Amino acid sequence: LKHYSEIFIVESIIDALSLYQEGFKNVIPLYGTNGFIKDHETLLRKYNPKKVYLLLDGDEAGRKASQKLKERIEDGFPGSRCYVLSLPEGEDPNSYLAHHTKEELQAVLSISELRTPGSELKGDEPLKGVTLTDDGFQVQYGERLYQIRGIEGSSGNKLKANIRVIHRK
Repeated sequence: LKHYSEIFIVESIIDALSLYQEGFKNVIPLYGTNGFIKDHETLLRKYNPKKVYLLLDGDEAGRKASQKLKERIEDGFPGSRCYVLSLPEGEDPNSYLAHHTKEELQAVLSISELRTPGSELKGDEPLKGVTLTDDGFQVQYGERLYQIRGIEGSSGNKLKANIRVIHRK
């Protein structure tokens, strides 16, 4: 973890192993939704990551735990910015990565930074949410719906995607 400026916190060991297998070496497992213990705090203090991504399960317990943990991290570790990643209902990182690519997860990470209060968004309305679809995701921003599909990884840090914008009134 000392070589990374960002870390992922997931709900279980199997979720951490799934991310690790996909190349995310900077991952820490919790021991359930209430499993953030002093060892986790010690790691955050020691390595002081700039970004902490909370990738808990896509269920009510995961969403509630993410919000509580986000507040705890932002209050207790002022040098770290915390982002909550939302998975589809009933999904966890392990099941999500079984059906989606690493690049699709990275696209969700990019969108999550836009959704965090305090980030620099242009326009008069905040994002209403990100919805994952079978072939990508969509984002509601003001009266516009952005559909991002066909996400493919290419060499380096580039992604190819098709984006469709629908103006809703």
